[in-house]
Amino acid sequence: MSESWYRTKDRWWMLLWERLVYGFLRVFATVTHPVSLWWLDRQVGALGAHFLPLIPAARRRLDDNFDLALPDLDRAGRRALRREACRHFAKLSVEYAHFDRFIDAVEIEIEGIEHLEAARAGGRGVVMVTAHYGNWEALRLAARRAGHECGIIYRPFNNRLLDAYSLQLIAANGEPVMQKGPKGMRALHAHVAKGGMALILVDQRTTGAPLIPFLGVPAETLTVAAALAARTGAALVPAVAPRLDAHGRFGARFEPEIPPGEPGAMMAEVNQRIGAWIEKDPAQWFWLHRRWRRKD
Repeated sequence: MSESWYRTKDRWWMLLWERLVYGFLRVFATVTHPVSLWWLDRQVGALGAHFLPLIPAARRRLDDNFDLALPDLDRAGRRALRREACRHFAKLSVEYAHFDRFIDAVEIEIEGIEHLEAARAGGRGVVMVTAHYGNWEALRLAARRAGHECGIIYRPFNNRLLDAYSLQLIAANGEPVMQKGPKGMRALHAHVAKGGMALILVDQRTTGAPLIPFLGVPAETLTVAAALAARTGAALVPAVAPRLDAHGRFGARFEPEIPPGEPGAMMAEVNQRIGAWIEKDPAQWFWLHRRWRRKD
């Protein structure tokens, strides 16, 4: 992260806000720990569906994304998708707050595990690519339950206290856990090159990355995952973990690997597959992040 980011974050009011958010999370997790996880999931999800769309910044972000990716969505459809996308986000928040319970209690229906096993049997690493869709941690857990340890590289949270806490949680679901940046990328390369497996979420915008269609709209898309697979001979495997019901059941589908080729073309295929997931059930994607460049 840049020094300017740290200078901004070191302002007293930002430090106070970090502590308040982190403190609220820990208190929430402690107070609600005795409550059934999936009951809590449903109740907080209902609150999120009702209240989050009323927050101007959240509503504006959702509508900006809908305007770009779903221009034909009518008013009623837009209102319903706002509500369901916010419900999904609220449920994810509960599942991360109670991550230890989530990885113990979640039921996962696994499909396509043979695509991972074929690569591992040949001594190859696996670069698993996914999106902020469903609950992506179910993918690493599914791989682990099938006997394959899967690390992850992720973008650090802006809240440093929350980020440090999350590192502990995420590591419980598979290692190594690496943060995006030069050091993390070196560790990722070494891990995959020696036959390891790691998950990368590839649906976040990175300024200056190549423009590759995503839901039919040019989107800045890093080609690092594809380039890493090409350099190391690893399999580039798209995978998705949709929520199947409101009672703790998820799917984990590992798709056929992307054929080796030019990294931009490989990532175009990845974006196409992610787009197909979203088109099937758009409410399970994280519409609250800014996937496309801000409109002028």
